[in-house]
Amino acid sequence: GMNQGFGKKDVQRPIEMMMMELSDDIQSTGAEDDVSLGSDTQGVVIELGDEMVFNYGSAEIRQDAIPVLKKMAATLQSERYNAFNFSVEGHTSDEAFSNAQFPSNWELSSARAAAVARLLESRGIPRVRLKVTGFYDNVPKYPNYDHYGQPIPQNRAKNRRVVIHVEPNFK
Repeated sequence: GMNQGFGKKDVQRPIEMMMMELSDDIQSTGAEDDVSLGSDTQGVVIELGDEMVFNYGSAEIRQDAIPVLKKMAATLQSERYNAFNFSVEGHTSDEAFSNAQFPSNWELSSARAAAVARLLESRGIPRVRLKVTGFYDNVPKYPNYDHYGQPIPQNRAKNRRVVIHVEPNFK
């Protein structure tokens, strides 16, 4: 406000700048259909579609998702965003799942969030700025069932996702 009052040019806020840079990253990698970018009251929200990042029942990041994640990590680890923390959330659908590695969706959702956090850390974001949470099916984005109690497969697929909340650190 003071810059405008004294006739200086507009100064872009860090969150606005981050949103523009991340949007460019997503578009330049052709990931618009698989990665969504938004904001909430805490900061920036990056949502990664499950099918782009992981194979079914796996927490290993798919090779074709790595360039997108690396490009976004390069933006997020830059010095101008050092005052931001990252909360990485894993979400699954309500479909029962288990295998030898993941006895339930709790472990799978947590492992997926941890895999994305490890990638961010490997690209220069300090682990003290990262938090990982596995939500299983507790926070669905879309209803899993219609009004007749029938499953909605498309919604279940959309509920399987990893969400990165980028929030300013006010310490």
